[in-house]
Amino acid sequence: MTIVFYGARQAGCIALLTLLAKGHAVPLVIPADELVAGLAERLGLPAARPVSINAPDSLERLRALRPDLLVCCHGPEIFRPLLLALPRLGCVNLHPCLSGYPGARAVERFLAAGGTRASVGAHRMTEVVDGGPVLAEQFVDARGCRTPVEIYNRLYPLYSTVLVDALAAAQP
Repeated sequence: MTIVFYGARQAGCIALLTLLAKGHAVPLVIPADELVAGLAERLGLPAARPVSINAPDSLERLRALRPDLLVCCHGPEIFRPLLLALPRLGCVNLHPCLSGYPGARAVERFLAAGGTRASVGAHRMTEVVDGGPVLAEQFVDARGCRTPVEIYNRLYPLYSTVLVDALAAAQP
């Protein structure tokens, strides 16, 4: 598949590396931070740092690429309907603690609630933030974790396996 990637942080790096490891064409990386920007540069991938992924110039660039899918992992922007409609197979978002904590600061809310079973989920993006159909989700025991770093250290391996499962589910 031809996949445009939008993301940030360590989880974004894991997702981008997973796409490449599975042999997908990534004609454009839209990094939301310097970590993903640096990885794209080291890998020789075209990267664009738009003011906004929803900006007209970003939409035109994506329209010209005609990607099959847009994958988002820790991208901070909410996608507008025009962006959601561009890829042939839509947009997929990877999210920590999706089933219980959609929205921002999910891991922090999970910890504050005393959660013991953390997850990484992937869903189709819709106009309802984190409200699209779940394509894949995997859980891990988070008992004993007291900080977001400890939770993420348990979740990082799931980003890759959940993404692989979600890509299989996203294809017709």
